[in-house]
Amino acid sequence: MIPAGALHCPSLALWLGSPSNPVGAYQHFHFVENPSLRSQAVAELRKAFEAAHLHAKEKYESFVAHDLDPLPASTPTPVMGYPGCLHSTTLQAYIGEILAGILAEHTAFHGESQWRVPAFLFSAHEIIVTEMERAWRQQRPPGQIPGRTGDDCLAFKMENGKITKLLYCEAKCTISHNASLIANAHHALSTQELGDIIKLATIVREAKTAESETWFLALRECFLRRNNPPRSNLFVYVHAQEPIQRGSWMSTTQPHAKYTTTRHPLAAAEVRISDITRLISELYH
Repeated sequence: MIPAGALHCPSLALWLGSPSNPVGAYQHFHFVENPSLRSQAVAELRKAFEAAHLHAKEKYESFVAHDLDPLPASTPTPVMGYPGCLHSTTLQAYIGEILAGILAEHTAFHGESQWRVPAFLFSAHEIIVTEMERAWRQQRPPGQIPGRTGDDCLAFKMENGKITKLLYCEAKCTISHNASLIANAHHALSTQELGDIIKLATIVREAKTAESETWFLALRECFLRRNNPPRSNLFVYVHAQEPIQRGSWMSTTQPHAKYTTTRHPLAAAEVRISDITRLISELYH
């Protein structure tokens, strides 16, 4: 469970800019880094990223350092370096998903300013655990793993203990630019149904706090209700390459051709950050 306010980054709007809020069934947002404010923003982002990974980190470390049989402090374990020990492509994916969640809580996508991300679903990505253990046994760094299936990031508006709105987020992060990532994300948002409420509720409840219990009950009620709350979609595209022929990689006026549904309004957010490889190092190493 991510405590309220843990994803707050006061310098975010100064670092990436604060685009005006468009209206309509399709909304385009363009965030561009101000490099001179990077160090201040990264310092805040580190805290937000630590909060995003805390559930998984505590879960892995509690298995290794059991209270009744503690390992010596110097004993190497397969999880002590999580998440920084993971392959750069995995960390790159994390940056996309976590920035999507952070932007959701800082931006009035679809005219809503109270979006909340209670937890990140990558906390339950079991392939990560398998790869870390195999790497530890083989005395090598963790390698590249298949991308996680299911929902990237889910944000909600909760009122009086009940979920009233859903923001379904798809995120992509590339060190340069990749048009196929944009196309694939729009196709996924068009066709993918909500499928990870049970998983998210399980992650949230493990925090065992009053706040987490409130969220668990709200998510459980959302699942049992069967009919989803009103859903809006968000695509966050984090990249480093400035477009040459126009100001943005995605249209500012209409959805991508691969976005074929009319059931859910779409917000598309481009986030241009110089040197994604360096950002990975700044946040994880």
